[in-house]
Amino acid sequence: METIPCGFAWTSSPANAGELLGRLAGWLGPAAGPPEPPLSVVFHCSQQGRRALDAAAARRTEVSARLFPVEVPCLRHVSDALLLAAFRMGAAGVALLGCENCPHGERALLELNTGTAERVLVATELGAGRIRLITVRDGEGRPEGALEQLDEFAAGLRPNAIRYEADRYHPAGNREVMADALRALMAQYGPQAEPVRLPRGAPYARAEVRAEGCTLCRSCTNVCPTHAFRFDEARQTLEFKHVACVACGLCEALCPEHVIVLRPELTLNEAALDYQVLVRDELLACTRCQKPFVGKRALASVEARVQGVPALAGVFAGERSGLLRMCPDCRAVAAVLHVREGWRP
Repeated sequence: METIPCGFAWTSSPANAGELLGRLAGWLGPAAGPPEPPLSVVFHCSQQGRRALDAAAARRTEVSARLFPVEVPCLRHVSDALLLAAFRMGAAGVALLGCENCPHGERALLELNTGTAERVLVATELGAGRIRLITVRDGEGRPEGALEQLDEFAAGLRPNAIRYEADRYHPAGNREVMADALRALMAQYGPQAEPVRLPRGAPYARAEVRAEGCTLCRSCTNVCPTHAFRFDEARQTLEFKHVACVACGLCEALCPEHVIVLRPELTLNEAALDYQVLVRDELLACTRCQKPFVGKRALASVEARVQGVPALAGVFAGERSGLLRMCPDCRAVAAVLHVREGWRP
């Protein structure tokens, strides 16, 4: 790590997100209390952001040492979880230094990420104004002027009371990083009664399931790409993990009962960070062999559908009315016996 005249601790681009988070943890924590002056992270791109820092170093521009720069290939790589992770480790603010006209055309993604993180901060006592985007034009004569904006931004920040107790960071996946950040915010500022409404397109949602209409067909668990939905066989429960949901909409679109609604929001309480039971069922036993084989909700759905098909009206009637309440093996035997007695399906 090289120290440059402008007061920055110079860093090369991290090889991966884990290395990046490790650098932040090593710089921001551990500490006995909020640092003085408050420290801020500067994520800068490898193009215009790096050019501004190079210009500052060449001209020996004085910039506050309270700023810690971390290079990323492009600002689009700075996720909402990464932004909140910086605050989770004690940063007072996060600045993003990059191109006025991003060559990758990803400004909308960056705005979505910063918008999501800002709304979470506003919901806590940390409040607004702690994330700032500062851009540099291609060919701008004095790019180090952006550093004056950085210094002004950092100087106006209040301390962050959250402290990180280690110099290493262990959560791996993006969702684990987000969950860890939310848990730290709630530990410091308490859970929030009102959910955080998210901007359109944000990859988070809370699933509402109308329990009385759910048959536990498990379509939602089968199509969910992140296992936000799961079915516990032993307890016969449909469960949902809010922080794991990416708001893809597959569960809502493919639910055959149309009982799932996704709400674009983040709930700041402990329940959002782990699986919660949405629908509970009980396992019914075969009326002949007493072996558990079907959920009560699923059986009720099948019986209702069968009764609604005129062609099947006589199949499960009279002495055969209980066939559906038998396991497949016992049902097959009972059906054969009915055939031998003269029944023709």
